[in-house]
Amino acid sequence: MDWSNSLLFAMVVGLMVVSPGPNGLLIIKNVPSFGRISGYYNVAGIATAFYVHGTLTVFGLSLLIMQSPLLYGWIKIAGGSYLIFLGVKCVKKLFEKQTAKAENGDTDSIQRPEHAPISQPSFTLKQKATWYIEGLVTNAFNPKVSLFYIAAFPQFIDASNVSFVAAYSLVTIHAVIAICWFSFLTVMVSVSLAKFSQNRRLMNMVNAISGTLLGGLGLNVLLSSR
Repeated sequence: MDWSNSLLFAMVVGLMVVSPGPNGLLIIKNVPSFGRISGYYNVAGIATAFYVHGTLTVFGLSLLIMQSPLLYGWIKIAGGSYLIFLGVKCVKKLFEKQTAKAENGDTDSIQRPEHAPISQPSFTLKQKATWYIEGLVTNAFNPKVSLFYIAAFPQFIDASNVSFVAAYSLVTIHAVIAICWFSFLTVMVSVSLAKFSQNRRLMNMVNAISGTLLGGLGLNVLLSSR
């Protein structure tokens, strides 16, 4: 695989990565509530999933899945259902916050003394693992990635010199671009919402929109023919 093929592949996957999808929505869902750390763990899981897809493709399992309506159907159901689960979980959490707010008589903004330091929350290993798994599962159960690899690998790898190194080099290019883009998205979401972080109404709106879109994407996956 020469540099021209690598560059062309990077351009193709770059366009794929920056296009709206469940991975970006997952980050937009988590970062406003938990901060950048949640986005970074999501990104790690998303990147790992590319190697899952790459391994399945290299060993021919992705092609087997795509050619089997039963296997493809189960994976599609699992992926779509998980996205709906994330969406429902997000919206449910929003309603729980609203209920607690009504019971406690809270306002839409968190009151803090003018010069009081903002404490940085610490998260358990279980919570960090949850964010990682969310990114991993969201991307791993997206069969369109494997479908893309099945179509792309023969176009970018020399048929006379097929190797694991060449295949995983393409996967690594995809993963690195995804890490760069979604890390950038994590920072941008964090910075953009920093000044509004104490406005519960706005944060709730962001959570509601991202949760609804995730659920809608899951429903679209379940209803899609392929």
